Amino acid sequence: MNDRTRNDRREGSVVAADSFADALVHTAGEAVRSSNQIAHQTLDQLADRVDSARLQAAPVFDRLAHRADGMKYRGMAAMRDGSQRMRYQAVRATDSTLGYVRQKPVRSLLFAAALGAVATLLLSVVGRTGKPRD
Repeated sequence: MNDRTRNDRREGSVVAADSFADALVHTAGEAVRSSNQIAHQTLDQLADRVDSARLQAAPVFDRLAHRADGMKYRGMAAMRDGSQRMRYQAVRATDSTLGYVRQKPVRSLLFAAALGAVATLLLSVVGRTGKPRD
């Protein structure tokens, strides 16, 4: 074989290797572009789903907030009504007690004294049970 044929073969091999390398680089570039495109599409779909879920959840949260406000106002109204009823009952009890004392002052005084004596006795018994005996 002569030198020229060997050189031609080497040059052909180099050209073929260069062509193969170029094709490989081109294929790799296409694969990267395709992967990027798929990744972008997937992220766009995910973002769309998140937006859709957020839009669907917003009315639910609004309804829950509205219900919580309603419950808060109903609770405040119930507390206000209850305190007004208690105030009214306290005024009625005071008035009836004053009426009883005006009608029967001696009996009221004796009842108050007896109640005071019982309360004092109970307090002294409770006070002794907490102390050790000597």
